[in-house]
Amino acid sequence: MVPRPNTCPIAAIPATDEGMAVARAPAIMVLASVILRVRPDKRPEMLAVVDDIVERMRETPTCRRSRLVIDSEDPNLFTLASEWQLDEDAEAFFESREFQTLKSIRLLFREAPVILLDEVQTRTTRLIGDR
Repeated sequence: MVPRPNTCPIAAIPATDEGMAVARAPAIMVLASVILRVRPDKRPEMLAVVDDIVERMRETPTCRRSRLVIDSEDPNLFTLASEWQLDEDAEAFFESREFQTLKSIRLLFREAPVILLDEVQTRTTRLIGDR
């Protein structure tokens, strides 16, 4: 198959244990969201640890951006959002000693943190009011 101009070739993924093969285009970027629901009385301690994690992410060469977002309805619900050029680097960071410090502060959370990984194929940027 010859790729058309301005398209990405489809990458074949090996068959799974169930015998199904999956095809997907190579990801341009990986968006990682770590959902953190902290106990209200432990918010300052959690913020200190997560601030260090965000700084370590920003020092990683293929992490394009990282930020901590507070939910507008629940001040104890946070999302640690990051954008990665390579999914392997994102996975490696989440397995790293720096990130695993979240395990050591498990008592600060109301529930276990969850990591969501999204592969982004395209992104459009528009200025507000340009339409």
